[in-house]
Amino acid sequence: MIFTDIAAVVYLDADTIVVKNIDVLFKCGKFCANLKHSKRLNSGVMVVEPSEEHFNDMVSKVTTLKSYTGGDQGFLNAYYTRFPSARVFTLIFLPKK
Repeated sequence: MIFTDIAAVVYLDADTIVVKNIDVLFKCGKFCANLKHSKRLNSGVMVVEPSEEHFNDMVSKVTTLKSYTGGDQGFLNAYYTRFPSARVFTLIFLPKK
């Protein structure tokens, strides 16, 4: 895979409806996701900075980390153990001038 050609990946679940410009999501940094359902990470809207090292680490752990959902969201919650104390990325929508 080529990770150097892409600065950020914004992932949106198929049930996400975009109603405004989302360019601000690209400013979140290396990793951002929604907090929802107590303090768990919600992977429905997520931003990541591609990294081959990070990708390879995730792949090496995909069969050993327990996923409470059996899918990506559970795996990501197991992988990002410090997510509940992470900085929350909030969008501030200013009124149009």
